[in-house]
Amino acid sequence: MSKKKSKTKNIKVENSTETLSLSSKCNIEGVFDDDTETESITEWKADEMMLLFNNIQQLLPKNDLGKYSTTLEKGIDWNRIRLPNRDPDECKQHALKIMKQLRQHRTLTEMLEDAKKFAENPWKSQQTHRINHPDLPKKPLSTYLKYFLEKSPKLQALNPTMNMSEIAKLVAEHYAKITPKKKAHYKKIYDEEMVVYRQKLLEFKSNHPEIEFGSNGSRRFCDDQKIGPIKPRTPFQLYKDYRLKKYIEENGEEIEENEEMLKIVVDAIREAWNNTISDKKRYKFIKKSLKDQERYDQELKEFQESNPKFVAPKLKSVLTKSELELKLKYEGKPSRPPRSGYTLFSKEMLKNMSDIETNERMVKIAKIWKELPESERNRYNDEATKLGAQYLQDLNDYLKNLPEDDKERAFLEEKSYYNRKVHDIKKKAEQSFVDNTALIAYQMEELKRLQQLHPEKNTADLMNIINNEWKKMNKDQKSVYMNLAQSIKSFVPNKQVMNKLINENDTKLIKIMKTKNEKEEELFRLTGIKKPRPSGFNQVCHYILVNRHDLATRDRLRFASERWRSLSQAKRNAYNLLAKRKFQCYKEVIAKFKENGRLPTEEEKALLEKYSVSDDEINEDNDENTKDNDIDDGEDDDDDEKTEKNGIETDSSTPPTPLQTDQIQNSTVAGSKRSITEESSQKKLNTKKFKTGDGLLYEESSDETDEDDDLLSE
Repeated sequence: MSKKKSKTKNIKVENSTETLSLSSKCNIEGVFDDDTETESITEWKADEMMLLFNNIQQLLPKNDLGKYSTTLEKGIDWNRIRLPNRDPDECKQHALKIMKQLRQHRTLTEMLEDAKKFAENPWKSQQTHRINHPDLPKKPLSTYLKYFLEKSPKLQALNPTMNMSEIAKLVAEHYAKITPKKKAHYKKIYDEEMVVYRQKLLEFKSNHPEIEFGSNGSRRFCDDQKIGPIKPRTPFQLYKDYRLKKYIEENGEEIEENEEMLKIVVDAIREAWNNTISDKKRYKFIKKSLKDQERYDQELKEFQESNPKFVAPKLKSVLTKSELELKLKYEGKPSRPPRSGYTLFSKEMLKNMSDIETNERMVKIAKIWKELPESERNRYNDEATKLGAQYLQDLNDYLKNLPEDDKERAFLEEKSYYNRKVHDIKKKAEQSFVDNTALIAYQMEELKRLQQLHPEKNTADLMNIINNEWKKMNKDQKSVYMNLAQSIKSFVPNKQVMNKLINENDTKLIKIMKTKNEKEEELFRLTGIKKPRPSGFNQVCHYILVNRHDLATRDRLRFASERWRSLSQAKRNAYNLLAKRKFQCYKEVIAKFKENGRLPTEEEKALLEKYSVSDDEINEDNDENTKDNDIDDGEDDDDDEKTEKNGIETDSSTPPTPLQTDQIQNSTVAGSKRSITEESSQKKLNTKKFKTGDGLLYEESSDETDEDDDLLSE
């Protein structure tokens, strides 16, 4: 498990075996402050707010393209808005407060619809959907919190260098030492306030039957839909409830109504679950969670019998992948071994690479694996094979001791292990398509609007703003774009539909290609030689892809393509000639093998395994090209007395002009029939490529070697 870094101070709880951590940055005094802004909003009645928004809507400018705050400040004539007992400035300030509760970075026209929904339930939180009704009585503070608020300002004044966590620890130590008589004094005040609170709460419930109170203190609007049995809790949720209950009992705190304080304690519990709790204790809550899952399944079955129209919600597994592995480990199931020697080697190497960035680890491991001697790699492969055989034996012993139902389930899980992997990848890919399409739709809509608002900004800056805004949006706000993406997805044919559209000719072609590949693999197994690459370019690319493991796959492909372009034309011709000779040699070897079973000689193997070209081969290729270029039709030799000097035609009866002389001197390819204009353009192109290249990658020097390392050097 990854350990989260957090700068926290530990506050020990009396009579507790574990420690909770409260952030040193938290301001506990602010936890109990009244939300004056929310109260000022709810002072307005719903019909007043609806009337205000309708008036604003009528006064909106025709082309509302500016920011909502700018339109409210400058685009609305507030003197024209008249509400009973409300002056224009009060209406303006109230509208601004409500807009701050909504998703911003939109025009005022777009925000007004959400503002009307807010006016219907102004006490409902837009983030947590928790109901904070203005008439709802507040629960009195516990005895400890009363003592804390009384003493903490004094202690803070005496110790100005202490942070709030240290002050809280000091108050806790003082509270533990006060006399029972003083504690009874605080307890008496608390009991009196609780009597008043319960009476007010009963009155509130009778006046607001539309609000439903849960057993855990939660509040939500009632509806006619039956929600079914309580969903099963995860191991962490069970652990959190256990620790929170114990924390409140031991400290005398009742923090359910103080959301900020509750969040601080829950964050401390989550950190303890992730980093400090033992596997043995974690397994205890895993078993409780599975038992809660059984309870839910039984209650759901009974509920569906009495409510046949009820559709059960789809639930995720209560256990995470790591929790499931821990459960199987404690139950004696053997862990799956690495599938290959390379996987085993990678697993060992990763233990010592914590200081290397994640995206560089596997590249480095692949490079080290490539450099290992063959004997060492064989040792890892043999070890992986032994571990696989031992795993099958241990798995068989484990399955024998299971009950029949569990045995069948475990066997099917093991059998479909790799199928599930493929299914998960496919599911993630489909969801990724929908997410990306929704984001693109939002980007297209917002980019057009922002370009009109901010013409001075470039597209990249605007896209950063749009992407950041997309991340802040919740599911409800993204739902419009997600639904659009789902609609687009329905028009995109899936793989199964496309496979049905393949005609018989395509199917026959696929079979022919499969048969051809199988035959080539069989010939390789019998003769030990592979079919060579069809061209010099493919040959060079293959060599680089195989040997440059220090680069990622995409970078290797780019490097190979650029390396080929950096070679001189003579060298490219030499590599193409080598590929042609290798292919001809391969055909002859295979023909002789089929005829009399003769295996390739050492010379033939050396040629087929060759990747580099020498200076002699380059010169030989140039000579062949020169001979080919010197062959003419012969029809014009007698009529036109012309000779060729370095590819430039001149009349033998007249001396060459100065222009022709310059052209002859500047020509670089002997025997070429290219025109002076083409040669000049190519020369400029090569010079440009050289100047704009990245170092030696594009440089062509006369000292260039013909070894294999020349292809791999940058």
